[in-house]
Amino acid sequence: MNPFLKISLVLYWILWMAATAQAQDKTTEFTTKVAELLKDYYNFYPTEKIHLTTDKQYYVAGDKIWLQAFVTYDNPVWTDSLSRVLYVELIDSQKQIVQTVLLYIQTNAAKGFLQLPADLSSDHYHLRAYTSWLRNIGEFAFARIPLIVINPDAPNLLEDEETRSALQLSFFTEGGQLVKNIPSKIAFSAVDGYGRPSVVKGFIQDVNGTKYGDFQTNEQGLGAFKIMPLSEAALQAIVPMPDGTQKVVELPKVKSEGLVLSATHLGKDSIRLQIQHNLNSLSDGSQNYFIIAQAQGKVYFIGASTLESKKITTFIPKRGMPEGILHLMILSEKGKLEAERLVYISKKSTLNIGLSNSATVYQPRESITLQIETSDPEDRKSTR
Repeated sequence: MNPFLKISLVLYWILWMAATAQAQDKTTEFTTKVAELLKDYYNFYPTEKIHLTTDKQYYVAGDKIWLQAFVTYDNPVWTDSLSRVLYVELIDSQKQIVQTVLLYIQTNAAKGFLQLPADLSSDHYHLRAYTSWLRNIGEFAFARIPLIVINPDAPNLLEDEETRSALQLSFFTEGGQLVKNIPSKIAFSAVDGYGRPSVVKGFIQDVNGTKYGDFQTNEQGLGAFKIMPLSEAALQAIVPMPDGTQKVVELPKVKSEGLVLSATHLGKDSIRLQIQHNLNSLSDGSQNYFIIAQAQGKVYFIGASTLESKKITTFIPKRGMPEGILHLMILSEKGKLEAERLVYISKKSTLNIGLSNSATVYQPRESITLQIETSDPEDRKSTR
């Protein structure tokens, strides 16, 4: 071999190894920093979630609504210490609070009942549940359950035509933004004035009249479609109404430059993450970025890339992740958030329950000792 070529190959190998080690050190340093920031965030800004259930959805005025709520925390250290009282409110279709009941939270749960007045009008109501701490976060964090109350002897407010026909359309871009000439996915929902799902049909066009396609909700009032904006012209969703008018809703603004994040579940094993952009630099001038997946304050995946690649695909393994919401983030090397996406990790697991007793034959009135053992699909066991 040519000695100069040999020396060149050796030098290239040494430089490549040094660059790789430096990149790995940088990624490790960034991972540690992100993990510390997340830990501090969940310690100083704890969040809790309310899961409210009732015994049924339809009631007669004068009935009792039996309530049970479960409270979960992003950080288990706050269990039964962050909030001790759960507020449950009954709200009518005019958004007026009709009644309020306070439930005591103990061991992550609260239960009780709300007594409906005998003279309550027939109407669409909903229950709203929250704690004092959740009021700091905002109403979007409150739990809500719709229900119907019927009273044959009181005014019937169940079917107000004006309220029922008040269509509300909401559009949500995957990754948070639309970018010119980059395909994006948009999810949408449609509800009437009572908050019930609506089945609607419509089409998407820009303000210049360029039509992009049709859309339609399913029976749950939900749907999704893919779109690639050809210009920065504002996009509109147009729904023909029964009275001959049109409902026009503006879609999120189209940006000339940006980064689009897309996530797809690949069975139970992994998530495919695709990133596309047309940027020369990130919003803070960075050329490099990090891909982070975190849940409940713990980082489960981190990767790094540069803007040299206009489109990359990576795979995030689900193994070891808890069931629930996974937060995907694109951060610049300076720590600025560029895009984010929430995905739900569903384990669809079954709990195996085993029961054994202390003997096979017992005398009258003899105590029976039972041992209950549970295990999940990952063979994690608990015995009681």
